[in-house]
Amino acid sequence: MFEKVDGTNTYEILFDLALDIKPTLLRKKECHNHATSFVLRTFEDKFVVQMPSEEQINKVKSIFPDIRLELFDVQGKKLSDILQDNASYCYGWIHLGGSST
Repeated sequence: MFEKVDGTNTYEILFDLALDIKPTLLRKKECHNHATSFVLRTFEDKFVVQMPSEEQINKVKSIFPDIRLELFDVQGKKLSDILQDNASYCYGWIHLGGSST
């Protein structure tokens, strides 16, 4: 989310610090005023019958070109078959920037 608003990837800062390099923070003009992260999760273990198709994903990306979308490979599996926390079952993330709240 920080990258969507400020333009700086926090992982790049982390790697710079780990390598004893002074991080560079540059605000990019094409950034958003706001950002959010949607965690795709359920609180019950489920068997995943179907995930969005490539066509459906591409349609979303055409509407929101800078969306960062990560869907886990869970189709045909139980959510508990992939690494999870102890409180919920996550199957993806959506990071999205916007101009207003």
